[in-house]
Amino acid sequence: MKNLLLKISAILITVSLTAGIITGCNGRGLLPFVNPDDYYDKNDDDVKDTKDKEDDDTRATKGGQEPVIPDPDETDKNEPADPAEPDETEGADPDEPEETSATAPSATTKKGYGKTKVTSAYKKTFKTKYLGKVTSSYPKVSIAGVSTSAVNSQIKKDLASKAKKHKVKYSYRIGKNYVSIIVTVTFDSDWGDNDHFVYNISRGTGKRLSRSEFLKALGIKSSSFESRAKKAIQKYWKKYKYNTMDKKAYAKAYSKSTLKKAIPYVNSKGKLCYLVKSMELPVGGNNYDVTGTC
Repeated sequence: MKNLLLKISAILITVSLTAGIITGCNGRGLLPFVNPDDYYDKNDDDVKDTKDKEDDDTRATKGGQEPVIPDPDETDKNEPADPAEPDETEGADPDEPEETSATAPSATTKKGYGKTKVTSAYKKTFKTKYLGKVTSSYPKVSIAGVSTSAVNSQIKKDLASKAKKHKVKYSYRIGKNYVSIIVTVTFDSDWGDNDHFVYNISRGTGKRLSRSEFLKALGIKSSSFESRAKKAIQKYWKKYKYNTMDKKAYAKAYSKSTLKKAIPYVNSKGKLCYLVKSMELPVGGNNYDVTGTC
């Protein structure tokens, strides 16, 4: 009888120890506790959603949807660099604008505002005395849901007569909340002087924007634009060594009064640019329009 009790006790002890290993260790014994959820990838759907969102963002970017250009002074340090940051100031080019409307990015977009188009209101090819054969054109703007008649009338008033005698070309950018157009007039003369016109238009109202309104639409402070324009103008003068020819004119070129009159626009490549009308340059004894990225 005593031997039987000993055997039963041994069996009970063995069973108890085994149960302790299986049920009491929760991941620290020979047979760890396993949560079935660990084998289900809860991120599968999240990954798919993220990829779909990335694809949508990519399409939006490729489709010409342009984000508001941030102010470098206010850009988050963890954000990418300012997409409107310049590569080099081009200055005034008497022959070619930066990019013609024919080669500009997508002219229409539907997201956020009415469908927006920039097309030629007038286009004609003819011969000139000094420039030879030229194609001259000026734009018109249409935005679904709003009237653009006032700005189109102004464009026609500024350019209609010039386009029949001289070379007129334009380029533009349709942004998230604006349309920005730069028009270059090359006069049919032995000197080939240029004139420039900038039209910044709200996609929300169809009306022309003032300098302060346009910069606000871009999310850029006036002081920041002037600072960037100043550096670009200085670079332009030094590139051609104008700064060594006339120091007084050089100082005037980036003075506060000049920078206050600088006109901002966005070129067809999405870069923030400036236009200074009738800048005094130490060449030819004339004043010139100067443009460039900033």
